[in-house]
Amino acid sequence: TFYSIFAGYNNALNSMQNAARQRPIVAIHNGLDAWFKIGFAVLLIISLGKNSMSVIGGYLVSSILISSSQTYHLKKLLDSKNIDYKELPKKNWSKEMWLYSWPFMLWGIFGWAQQSSTRWALEAFESTADVGRYAVIAQIGYFPIQTAITLLMTFLMPILYSRAGDATDQVRREGVDNVIKNVAMMGFCSTLLATLFTFVFHELIFEILVSENYRSISQYLPLMVLSGGIFGIALVISGRFFAFLSPVKMIPASIGSSIIGIISAFICTYYFSVLGAVFAMLLHSLAFLILTLVTKINPIENK
Repeated sequence: TFYSIFAGYNNALNSMQNAARQRPIVAIHNGLDAWFKIGFAVLLIISLGKNSMSVIGGYLVSSILISSSQTYHLKKLLDSKNIDYKELPKKNWSKEMWLYSWPFMLWGIFGWAQQSSTRWALEAFESTADVGRYAVIAQIGYFPIQTAITLLMTFLMPILYSRAGDATDQVRREGVDNVIKNVAMMGFCSTLLATLFTFVFHELIFEILVSENYRSISQYLPLMVLSGGIFGIALVISGRFFAFLSPVKMIPASIGSSIIGIISAFICTYYFSVLGAVFAMLLHSLAFLILTLVTKINPIENK
């Protein structure tokens, strides 16, 4: 619980720094957070033993340190501006933030359930050992791509917001669409290459990275990489709805694909065990991409 609070606080501060165009600060903190999590988790495992509490404790220590640094840098930035806040025009920012953010909170619940459903299904129909096997394949094949996409979106979204402006100018909106198309095409090519690479070298990758006990599922790695890549492409395309200030348009795609993913997780896992869980993730990613592509947005809309 404490970790989730600090992690959420970090995300909020990252968004503020992005809005202020402090991208180097955001990149440095994201990089440090990733390395601190690993480093402090290892230290606590050595000190306190091999248990989940040590890992969560390492994550918490990292989040506290990064939050403290984030707060310091944000305060330093605000102090340097010498802004007289009394002179700023009055605006109900709480209402504006709520109108923009409530869809994220709504589909976040379904997204959490979808991400957890494969593990729930494996625990219910198979065994805890199969949950561990699935976690390994996801950790190597899915989450690295997710991390790369997250970093890309961190860099890309301020550019899209800047280009879109208030999202009422059609020429600027077309410029945003062109950027997204180019990035999505790059993501598509990268996904194909990564999938092909893991198809050829999956055994070698597992031999280097994981214990021998898990190498029997190495052939599932390309499917998981493909799943992560497709989801990342859909996430890039969905950026246009955020840039055009219409996140509410993404509710059907986000919730619909999550429901498909949850149902697929239980059905596929029941019949095909770990392979079924991998297929369920792929079906969820494909559903999210298709539903995002068919979601319409009005030529001029700022709601």
